[in-house]
Amino acid sequence: MMKSTAADYLVRLLVKVGVRRVYGVAGTAIFPLLDAIGREPSLTFVPATNELSAGYMALNEARLTGGLGVCTATSGPGAAGLASPVADAYFDAVPLLAIIGQVKVAQVATGTSQYFAQQSFFQAITGLSEQVFSGSALGEVLPRAVGTALSERTAVHLGIPEDVFAQEVATEPPELSWQPLENNSGSIRATAEQIASFRRPVVLLGTEAASSVCGWLRLTEKLGAALVLAQGGKGLVSCDHYLNIGGLGETYVPPLVGEADGIILIGNAPYEKPFLPRVPTVQIVARTGNLDWSLPLVTPLTGNLAFLAKELIEQLPGVNTDSTWAQKIAASRTELQRRLTEEAELSRGPVHPSKLMSALSLHIAEDAIIALDIGAFIHWFDQSFWARRQRVLLSNYWRGIGAGLPAAIAAKLVDPARQVVAIVGDGGLLLNPGELATLSRYHLPVVVVVVNNGSYDLEGQKMRQKGASLVGIDLPRIDFAHLAAAFQLAYREVADTGELDTVLREALTFPKPILVSVRCYSPNLDNLVVL
Repeated sequence: MMKSTAADYLVRLLVKVGVRRVYGVAGTAIFPLLDAIGREPSLTFVPATNELSAGYMALNEARLTGGLGVCTATSGPGAAGLASPVADAYFDAVPLLAIIGQVKVAQVATGTSQYFAQQSFFQAITGLSEQVFSGSALGEVLPRAVGTALSERTAVHLGIPEDVFAQEVATEPPELSWQPLENNSGSIRATAEQIASFRRPVVLLGTEAASSVCGWLRLTEKLGAALVLAQGGKGLVSCDHYLNIGGLGETYVPPLVGEADGIILIGNAPYEKPFLPRVPTVQIVARTGNLDWSLPLVTPLTGNLAFLAKELIEQLPGVNTDSTWAQKIAASRTELQRRLTEEAELSRGPVHPSKLMSALSLHIAEDAIIALDIGAFIHWFDQSFWARRQRVLLSNYWRGIGAGLPAAIAAKLVDPARQVVAIVGDGGLLLNPGELATLSRYHLPVVVVVVNNGSYDLEGQKMRQKGASLVGIDLPRIDFAHLAAAFQLAYREVADTGELDTVLREALTFPKPILVSVRCYSPNLDNLVVL
């Protein structure tokens, strides 16, 4: 039987389950782990400039691959810095393993610098949070942690004291072949009968539908339902599809949605929910815990989404769709195209964010990966980006600002042949501008589009709606040209709408990392929801 250190055992197990990169920030409590990674040719350590970024890189690698994302940090502030991406993975059902160093075993629960009780800190935002105090314990706990993350599609935290990494593990990592748990519940026949009874159905696809979208599209076509894509689901179905009526949110609510007599929700769509009519809603999700009982749910289903789509199609009785519904769907598509054309014809002055998004959809590659940060601009993206086969990376439930640039970095490392574009606000970029250095370090030809409006626009609009004082929303003037130069990035600026298409065409074909600042104004979000 081969003996090895706990750090080597951990690294070998990660390689066995297909992990190729570990994202993190170096620190004393994980030095032995970094040493083991450095000796393993199949595994690369990707250093981020802060733990927030490292976690979001690992999270978005997992989003793209469907495999395990792995991040690591040292004890104390390093551990705390991973909290936001760990929570994001937990709430969006993404398999993420956070390996966090701890002070030495003899220092646990003492006044030693950087000690705190990690398990209680992470329990609320993980599917499993464990601390190990010996190499032999790691041999049992690590496979369980990895299995939980992969089979339950959740975030897992594993705390390991610095000196445990050097202890002996007397077993070999097991051969692992985990698949997501089925957890099937509900009656497929009852659900099929329910959705067949809708005369004016609307299908809303959340990001959870990404791996089974073909089945759900066939069901939508068989029903003749109007199709709405959640923000993170842009690109799952082409904008050119005859049933696709666009997004649903703060900038535009298709009137047709208000006429629906039934909603079929695949996955979750927390930011579309306020705009849905209170009509019978069939929700279909992978896990029972993801069912949203604040909706008027009828005959919900949980389980393997690809299997459920196939079974529903086979068991669907004759549909009952209103004979005028197809015409109304076509009219809704025509109205959206008219609205977008009207906004796209703006040609002078600061850029309307709708114009920016429609221009991007015109020039971007059809199979591009788009990493969206958080801000008012995502609502204009939702309305005006005419998606085809692009993949969108977005913090769906958690809405973590600062996630966009790290997501783009991970995307380019995972799939270097595809075009990658990060769309970030000027406020979001201030959270982790150091990751521009990561782009430069790895020579990653990512296009970073900065929506530059000098403020936290979304928060400002919410404050105005509440009648609150506009405090803390203005941003300092940022010299993006000098910022790009500091990190050896190319730079372009759009100060006038007339320059937009020319600059985007150049940037999207540029062979090196490039920062593009687009001066936008801040139009009101007509349907802004303030909770």
